[in-house]
Amino acid sequence: MEKSVFEKEWEIYFTQCYSNGRIRFSDLSNILQLTAGEHANAVGFGFKEMAKRNQTWVLSRIRIEIARLPKWMDIVKVKTWIQELEGARSTRNFEITVNGQIYVTATSYWAVINTVKRSSETLAISTENFTTYP
Repeated sequence: MEKSVFEKEWEIYFTQCYSNGRIRFSDLSNILQLTAGEHANAVGFGFKEMAKRNQTWVLSRIRIEIARLPKWMDIVKVKTWIQELEGARSTRNFEITVNGQIYVTATSYWAVINTVKRSSETLAISTENFTTYP
């Protein structure tokens, strides 16, 4: 699979779950953000590369659609790809599956922030060899 689409498996631990055994919304969101971070690192515009240019990604908002919440001991596969990457903004999509069945889909909106100026700015790293999926 090309680098523009990223997949990662996570095991759901009991510490991430409500008393009914289903994952907490905050932990679901954390898994999405961690997967996005690993993908960004893999393609060269992750935390360390951006920090060299006084930049960072900031999550602006996220829309999550849940068909079913994963539960304790599930192995979830998170698939993510970038829908749009333009200037200082990015739109990233996710699918969470368990045993091939889609449980969760999500769309997240990110902004590039200059960590010194504390303002939005265009991504300083080239993305010309990166494929987006509108």
